[in-house]
Amino acid sequence: MGVKGVELLKSVPTFWRLDAWPFVLAHAVNLAMLAMTCSRIVAESSVPASNSSGINSSTPLNSTIGSSSGTAASAAGVAFWGFSLPLMNTVLLPVLAVLQLLTWLGTHWSVKFSSMITMRRVKRVDEAAHVMVTPSKTTEKIGICQIDIVELRNSASGNVEMVPSFEFHKRRYLWEAGEKKWQKVAFPVGESMAFYKNSRGLLDGKAIADAAARWGINSFEVPLPTFKELYTEQCRQPFFVFQVLCVVLWSMDDYWYYSLFTLLMLLMFEGTVVLARTRNLRMLREMMGAPIVVRVYRQGAWMAMHSHHLVPGDLISVNRNKHDPDQTVPADLLLLSGKVVVSEAILTGEATPQEKVCISNRDSDEVLSLKRADDTGDRQHIVFGGTKVLQVVPSQDPQIKGGLPRPPDGGCLAMVVRNGFNTAQGRLVRTILFSSETTSAASREAGIFVVCLLCFALIASGYVLSVSWHDPKRNKGKLLLNCSMIIASVVPPELPMNLSLAVNSSLHSLARLGVFCTEPFRIPFAGKVGVCCFDKTGTLTSEDLVLEGVAGSPPSPSAQCPPPPSASSDASSAPAAEAAVEGEGAEARWVLHKPLAVGDEGVHVLVGCHGLVLLEDGVIGETMERVALESLGWTLGRGDCVAENSGARKRRIQVINRYPFASSLARMSTIVEINEAPAAARGGRGVSKFMVLAKGAPETMASRFSELPPLYEQSYKHYTRQGARVLALGYKEMAAEAMSKLKSKKREDVECNLMFAGLVVYHCPNKFESATSVRALKDSGHHLVMITGDQTLTACHVARQLGMCSRTHTLILTETAPSNFHTGSSAVGAAVEERTGGGGDDG
Repeated sequence: MGVKGVELLKSVPTFWRLDAWPFVLAHAVNLAMLAMTCSRIVAESSVPASNSSGINSSTPLNSTIGSSSGTAASAAGVAFWGFSLPLMNTVLLPVLAVLQLLTWLGTHWSVKFSSMITMRRVKRVDEAAHVMVTPSKTTEKIGICQIDIVELRNSASGNVEMVPSFEFHKRRYLWEAGEKKWQKVAFPVGESMAFYKNSRGLLDGKAIADAAARWGINSFEVPLPTFKELYTEQCRQPFFVFQVLCVVLWSMDDYWYYSLFTLLMLLMFEGTVVLARTRNLRMLREMMGAPIVVRVYRQGAWMAMHSHHLVPGDLISVNRNKHDPDQTVPADLLLLSGKVVVSEAILTGEATPQEKVCISNRDSDEVLSLKRADDTGDRQHIVFGGTKVLQVVPSQDPQIKGGLPRPPDGGCLAMVVRNGFNTAQGRLVRTILFSSETTSAASREAGIFVVCLLCFALIASGYVLSVSWHDPKRNKGKLLLNCSMIIASVVPPELPMNLSLAVNSSLHSLARLGVFCTEPFRIPFAGKVGVCCFDKTGTLTSEDLVLEGVAGSPPSPSAQCPPPPSASSDASSAPAAEAAVEGEGAEARWVLHKPLAVGDEGVHVLVGCHGLVLLEDGVIGETMERVALESLGWTLGRGDCVAENSGARKRRIQVINRYPFASSLARMSTIVEINEAPAAARGGRGVSKFMVLAKGAPETMASRFSELPPLYEQSYKHYTRQGARVLALGYKEMAAEAMSKLKSKKREDVECNLMFAGLVVYHCPNKFESATSVRALKDSGHHLVMITGDQTLTACHVARQLGMCSRTHTLILTETAPSNFHTGSSAVGAAVEERTGGGGDDG
């Protein structure tokens, strides 16, 4: 649902708010008592002097406190708690004013406090005007939202209903009268494939109006407060209020120049912080981009409109803008026809292009699921908002949409399933805008520290007050002022100003480095960072991979290879018996063959199982796949086809279907058609065959092979201990079938009973500056963590080289540790200790 709890609230009239009527009453009582006392003083002052020349023996002793004559004591009136009434009334006036000010400010500091002071809770939705929403994530802010009434059409009855709703963090929630609870508005995801295949867009104005009322427009508008609003917000911060109160106390003690200078500097610093926030928010708003013109199928015809009018249910054309290659997709789209290649770097940070395919080959009764935990592969049908379109391949199949006209711009047909802040891009923006403003651990520690200091300050202030109060020479007002300053000195008066200066200086320094901060109050918390996490590939290591070769694969017959070393006896009967072996016993492993000496099966997998894309400016995609093509002498051509650059065989591999890499599966595969024209048949018809080509992590691919050769585990662990990236290669032949059947095969049926084709080994050098940066962080006391999807032993080797590890062994804790590659049996919670030559995690 996205929210943990919702409380119904109703606004209280201004006078009956808890920050109004109690203080009005207290001020009235205080002023009445002060008036009574003043009238008594006036009355007693009119008594003849002879009657008040002495002190009556019956006059209470307390009534003479603070008075040096009988007349003054009589005029002071009855004592109360040791204070004469005029003095107590005078002190209560500023005390009540400060308490009322703090209560009013508390409604701006705390949402819960504001709801308690300015509103009252109700039980019925029709009585409520606001709701207080507690988000399910602790990283988000609690908020008070206004309840609106929207007109929505009931999908079952078709009648228009008045539904209460509210918008929290740019997400709309509706009141479900039947279930008596608030529900996040449902988008058209999770429907059957038949629902999407039969969709014909929004057919009339009523459907368009209902969709706009239910989901809102497709806008990423970031609210940009004015300078006055931001400055007022800054001036309401606790530190600023505390500083102003200190300035008032100093000015009352005749420190006028110091007080005015401090106040002026504080106002100036807060102004510079507000200017920096405004600039960063404006830059964030510009990053969202302006609306673009898209082709939309509405009311039975194609039309051009701005993207901010898109609503779920619209059918649009997805195409690449050649005039503006950086143009992004305006919403989350379900691809109904064709194929699209996109870059999701802005969402995931991965530079590898992602291929999106249509749902035409999916069964009509299957249900679309976009949850990562389900891992159904349905995300390959979604073109997420904010991504860049790199390539578009329109479909030529006339059965995809029946009689629906094709897009006039030659693009791929897609359906809008999510818009606005509910898209993948919108979630990132919401994280930036609505993250929590406080850090509970830091606030708790600071609160405990301040309370401890406050206790000492109260004791000191009370001691000074008790000792000096009965001194007739001391001015009582000055004494109270000094005691107040003792309490205020718990927090050094210069701290808020110094903090503002430090934050302002940090903002400018970060801006020069290209780092922008929309919430400057987070900068001091950066000093509490104790753990630094790094990605490995591309961050600690270079992306310039080197293909070392393939191990475990028989060498190419045409390659001139030296005779293999003597092999162990148990390897003679293995499926990869022709593969060269070096070492003996536990140290035995496959010899690494150079790229040009790799056998045909290994070559086919390396060049045919890829996710590369050919654009006008060259080939883009995973670095290791581009390196494999270049090292083996193959070229990527149009239509997802790779061809051999030289040689008499003239092999060509055409990719028919691709099952992209999934991090949860740690593998990818393709169905390809391999065409070969031998020298004897040149000029005639070549040899053609269909194959499945797969590659992935060795530990996950082991269960996919029909028969695993010996030395498999020993070999891949040997190379990963040396810091290499190792992938297992597999293949199998398929019978010739219709293209539609080949494209509709399920992934599990394809990636099984594979033949082993070898272990490909890549070398990935470390960046020059990585070791220096890691050493500096480690010397400063930071705990360093590496997060990577690569093999564990490879990560341990890199960590040892960079100095992130200090122990002689690595303890690898796995949730499921495979103990038998053939049967797939496992031991949950196993701990495996690997010798890495001095590289264990030091934390």
